[in-house]
Amino acid sequence: MTADMALAWYVYAVVPQDQPPPAILTLADGADMPLAGISQDGLIAVTALMPRAQFNADGAAKKADDPAWVAGMAGAHHQVVVALHAAGPCLPLGFGTLFSGPEKLRDWLHTHAALLRGAIADLAGRAEWGLRLSVEPEAFSRFAARGNAALAALSVQIAQATPGTAFLLGKRLARAQQAAEAGGVLAVRHAIDAAAQQAGFQLRGEPAAPGRPASWSLLAPAGAAPRTWCADLTAQWASAGITLQLTGPFPPYAFARACWESANG
Repeated sequence: MTADMALAWYVYAVVPQDQPPPAILTLADGADMPLAGISQDGLIAVTALMPRAQFNADGAAKKADDPAWVAGMAGAHHQVVVALHAAGPCLPLGFGTLFSGPEKLRDWLHTHAALLRGAIADLAGRAEWGLRLSVEPEAFSRFAARGNAALAALSVQIAQATPGTAFLLGKRLARAQQAAEAGGVLAVRHAIDAAAQQAGFQLRGEPAAPGRPASWSLLAPAGAAPRTWCADLTAQWASAGITLQLTGPFPPYAFARACWESANG
């Protein structure tokens, strides 16, 4: 068999042994996705055989540079994981997780069985949501400056200073305002963390992005009301120019990723 024809075991998720996956899953576009389960130590890795070369970094058969192919594969991956998550406890793996053969996959399941079972138990009956904080600059600047004696004193000095001194003091004021706003964002983040903990939610911080002061993945138990919680918290911080946006629910990708990273050290 040539390298371009070699097959790999593409893994969607890991589920408990008593939750076998369907042999065929019909996707939203009507296509049938054949699935297989690789069992080990009370766990099942839900897999499908796929040409390994499609995922390679180079080679004539690779598809990774084709946005349409990637979008279609990622969409199919998500549909499979959503169906498994709806059926019961599920530890979803990231798009493009491949094993060269069933024995390699069984070895991985055996090596990390306790960790994987613990993660599945922790995530059972829970869904993941995306939580993003956004800031209206002018309102938040006023909020951050409120009660700040140093900023108030600098403003008074600038009003009374000569133009040259006022210019220099203005630069100092700008730096002090930036520091106050950074401290304000930190205070808001701490308040959100505390509110989530009180509500029984688990937060996992996501990497910062331009124009996004903070974002999290939120893990909520079934039957919880994170949308109401988010709306109440946004109303609480509205005068500070703070808005919280919630998306979901999703299978617990981010929290499963933490387990995957731990398992692969």
